Amino acid sequence: MDVDDYAGRDGMLAFYRDCRGLAAAGEVGQLIHALSTKASRTYEKHEVARIAAGVLASMDSTGIAALGRFLESADVGGLRASAALRALWLASQGQSPVETVLGISYPVEPVALDLQAQARVVVDDFIAAASTSAEHSRVLVALQQQEFDLSRDDALPPLTAHILKVTRESSIVLTLGVIEEWEALVAQDLPEKDYQNFLEKHPVLVDPLAAEVLNRKRLGLELVTDFVVRRHDYRYVVVEIEKPQDRIFTQADDFAAPFTHAMGQILDFQGWVAENVAYAQKHLPGIENPHGVLIMGRRSEVTHDQEAKLRRWLHNSKNIEVLTFDDLSVRARALHTSLRGAVTPPAT
Repeated sequence: MDVDDYAGRDGMLAFYRDCRGLAAAGEVGQLIHALSTKASRTYEKHEVARIAAGVLASMDSTGIAALGRFLESADVGGLRASAALRALWLASQGQSPVETVLGISYPVEPVALDLQAQARVVVDDFIAAASTSAEHSRVLVALQQQEFDLSRDDALPPLTAHILKVTRESSIVLTLGVIEEWEALVAQDLPEKDYQNFLEKHPVLVDPLAAEVLNRKRLGLELVTDFVVRRHDYRYVVVEIEKPQDRIFTQADDFAAPFTHAMGQILDFQGWVAENVAYAQKHLPGIENPHGVLIMGRRSEVTHDQEAKLRRWLHNSKNIEVLTFDDLSVRARALHTSLRGAVTPPAT
């Protein structure tokens, strides 16, 4: 297929029909060749790339995969890479991926749900790679500008909104200001809800891989946890929060009543999920054996003997972790140092 054999509106319609014929025959390689070849005429070069990429994106899983490999190996700063990514984005949104810049009406190409999901993965990986690739970034900026130019209102265009979402979720967002604000909060005697609200807003303090917080998620008729964290790997963390002023141990070195009650809440939740997996997964997709975290007390209030007892208890309860409010600060500062490659100021 010589792309220069197709000229004008009739030529582009013929090129589209021939590409559809190649797709029907499973000729992925020829379609990629057509996408990779730059037409000599300015009028057609953008249209040829959009048609070839759009047909691949609406073809089947092999077409989506081929576009993904093309984006990995090609000069991603070029117009053909932009056309490939635009086609994948449209496919991921269930829209016909064959798009025109010449006002030509091509047949609408429906995209199956499984292909939408596959296309979304390729798009999201490309967006994530843009954080370390100038070439990837240039493609994204060009597509965003195109989308803004076509936008008819002041709303954030869909692709731009999605880029911001993926970028946010691909990064661990932790600043020194957040850590210091948390430490100032812990130093005060406040209602439990104040600490909970802060951790819901900044779940990275609980788990660096936190992707989503499910506030007071109710499962069944009785079970309520303070909140549930969904990690990026779709593992779940059940979080129970007491207060910094609450003691883990009594003066007699026994576990205090608030500790026992909170631990019971976690165990009940974990047990309920184990016995009602199918129902639980309707509310929390993929949940099966959630990890438990109890946040309670201050490290300075735990004696050496009490700490040893707590370690023995946790050794026998491997799926539950007990952290003091101080522990969250220490871990956050260590994470911040690792992320920034520099030492952060010590806690005051």
